[in-house]
Order: sequence, then structure tokens, then C-alpha cells
Amino acid sequence: MKHPRMLALFLAIAGLLTMGLAAPAGAQDSGTPEAAGTPVAPSSDATPIAQPIRVITLVAWYQTDASGDFIQVGPLASNDQLIAGPGDSTNALTGRADFDGPEDDGVPEITMGDSVFQGVPAIAGDESTMFRWTYPEGDGALRPATLVIQVEATAGPYQGFTGSATFISRSTAPGSGVIVIMLNPPE
Repeated sequence: MKHPRMLALFLAIAGLLTMGLAAPAGAQDSGTPEAAGTPVAPSSDATPIAQPIRVITLVAWYQTDASGDFIQVGPLASNDQLIAGPGDSTNALTGRADFDGPEDDGVPEITMGDSVFQGVPAIAGDESTMFRWTYPEGDGALRPATLVIQVEATAGPYQGFTGSATFISRSTAPGSGVIVIMLNPPE
């Protein structure tokens, strides 16, 4: 034989074609066993059952109060270019953030409506880990900058939830930017 590779290829193709003709797909389906386990319910138009909420995300605009003693928290708006700024606070959730805490004890407190979030150290017992800043070039005078505070909700609809509050500052005068609070429900 001059071309043994051609003969091998020819036999392989002929074998595949023969197998396909000998056992059509319909014949194979009849031998498929029933699926074991829980049967799948037929679909319906009923409202799906809600899954438990795993993470709550609150996003707001903040700006330093004219007194400089605390930060005002209010609604966030963005334009069609997704540039964020303060939103219309009419009939919107508002609040405040006080980095010294209401008792001036150095424990930050954020309120939004009925919710109260208190700062907790990132490392238990180490108060120096309460505020975690990131600055451009490591210079605290430069903006934008980011502050992350671990928080625990102590009042309101999220009481018992824990997470973090991230202040992303846009400018220094007036101090303003976006606050994002991410919360996990209690276990």
C-alpha cells in the first residue's frame, strides 16, 4: 500500500459514519434512565421566593458642615456623564458623620435617617486602627483621598449589621465626596 495514512484516515471516518448510522439519537434516548433526586417543578407565573439579603449598600454624598464640626450626609446625584455631586435633599434620607463622636470620645458616628453606625477598631482593642486613610503620594493634604472605617449599626433598621464606611473625598474646600456603607447582616 502506497499511502498507509490515507487508509487509516479512511477507515476511521468510515467507522464513525457506521456508528452514527447504527445507533440513531432516538434509539439512544429510549435507554436513558430516569433522573434520580428531587423532580424539577414546572415553571409557573408565581412570584419567586425572595432570597435572604446578604449585603446592604448605602451610597450618599457628603460635605463638611459650615461650622466644620461635622459632615452633612445626603442624597447623591450624577449627570449623564456619571459625574457625582449632591442630590436634591427634599424628601430624601439625610444624616451626618462626626469623626470625634457625639461624646467627643474619638469614636466616629454616622447617622442616616434612623440608622446609627459607630466606628470600631479594625484590630480589636487597638484604637489606632479606627481610621484607615489612603492619600495620593502619601500626603494627607492631597485629594482625592479615601478613609475607611469599620462600623457596626447600633440603631435603626440595620441594627446588628457590621461592615465598613468608605469616605472618598473629592476636594478639601469644602470637604466633600461620596460615602459608601457596605453592611453584612448578623450571622
